[in-house]
Amino acid sequence: MGLTKIAIVVIIIILAFLIGMLLQSGQLTTKAIQEIEPQEETTTRALCNSNNECIDVKITIKENKVIKIEPASVTRKFPEGWYDSGKTP
Repeated sequence: MGLTKIAIVVIIIILAFLIGMLLQSGQLTTKAIQEIEPQEETTTRALCNSNNECIDVKITIKENKVIKIEPASVTRKFPEGWYDSGKTP
């Protein structure tokens, strides 16, 4: 390949790159930034009363705010003296 052919190939590659940049005109960066949205996080907790009746609830959090609390199980009655081993003493 002669020097002229190599120069033409390099110029074509550079032009293709520049045309691609002009066609995008920053849309890729703008779109990527706009699509970043705070994600929702979920966790479950057991809520119990003094009679050892408990229900699991699903808590949805977004931007450090509770946005939804919904039941994740049915109410259960545990025997007297029952201890929740998952609970920190």
